[in-house]
Amino acid sequence: MYSDFETMLTMLKVANSPATFNIRRTFFADSLVAAALLFNAANRVVERIDDSLYPGQHEQPLGKPVFIVAAPRSGTTFLHRLMSRDEQFTTFKLVQTFFPTISGHRAIDAVKRLNKAVGGAFSAVRKAVDSQYFGAWEGLHDTGLNQDEEDEALWALAFATPAIWLVLPFPDKFGHLRFVDRLPADKRDKLVAYYRGCVQRLLFAHPGKTLLGKNVLIPGRFDIVTRALPEARFIHILRHPYEAVPSTLSLFTVPWRWHSPKIALDGSEARALAQLTIDYYKFLHQKQLASDRSGDHRFFSLTYTSLLTDPVARIGEIYDRFGLAMTPSLDAQLRLDVEQQRKFKSEHTYSLEQFGLTREYVYSELAELFEYYGFAR
Repeated sequence: MYSDFETMLTMLKVANSPATFNIRRTFFADSLVAAALLFNAANRVVERIDDSLYPGQHEQPLGKPVFIVAAPRSGTTFLHRLMSRDEQFTTFKLVQTFFPTISGHRAIDAVKRLNKAVGGAFSAVRKAVDSQYFGAWEGLHDTGLNQDEEDEALWALAFATPAIWLVLPFPDKFGHLRFVDRLPADKRDKLVAYYRGCVQRLLFAHPGKTLLGKNVLIPGRFDIVTRALPEARFIHILRHPYEAVPSTLSLFTVPWRWHSPKIALDGSEARALAQLTIDYYKFLHQKQLASDRSGDHRFFSLTYTSLLTDPVARIGEIYDRFGLAMTPSLDAQLRLDVEQQRKFKSEHTYSLEQFGLTREYVYSELAELFEYYGFAR
């Protein structure tokens, strides 16, 4: 396990400084730091147990993981949950990202089996936890402990993610987290080893599987991830920036409305989040172009609109690109899932203007991308 204690101390200083003190925000930040330290302490102990019980984990092949990447709010969850139906894949459940050890994974699986044996008696507790801690995002990004999810908690436990801005909306204090790949070499090396170990333990606990991951913050740690998983492949979804940027801000500012209601949605804090989203757009576009030039077929890019128009066809194209097998039963299951999804109508509303942004600004930042993908100006 790894933790960047310098960033952790910065969090505590910012949260408790008289200049930035806010009782709700301070309580929120201090509580999350304390929780992360407890999780990390427990995971370090269990990691030592794993080393004794499962020495073969360190030789676990990493295979060719598949990651779904995009700007936030671009259909990554939709595609991830469809593709996770394929039994050749394994994913991180949200709860597994808090306990990324072999013994932790197996204990979680044992609890699931026990819950099933006793008629779902534990389900009410899990639902209560989901409602308490993730209910604020209902309708925006529905999630829960047992959902296939991003592995962002792994990076949060390491204090190596710009998601810290959700807790402490002071981007100038945590600018080093915009691109974690730019941290000092010794920290990057430790993060590579840490992330590789987390993936190896998941794959060891689920032998014969290929990791199917998703993460909208991968651009900031792309080099670390690809050093840890050299044969990783990427599905790159592009949503029109006029839609994705304000939708991202609407999602990411949810905690601010609770702990920092005086922060204006059209202020500098939201502007920094918008710029981060734009920078990640640019980064992934350049990585995709480099992949195309090299002919390594590491990237498969598609637009959000084309994904929603015919998800099963797009998944078929992804499988063709990466040499994956599509079985008739999987095809039938995907079509059934898509029919169920079509009944969902989002009531989430947002606009660039709501966050003090204009179309002209977004276009000026992403003109090359607009032209390349034919996005309407």
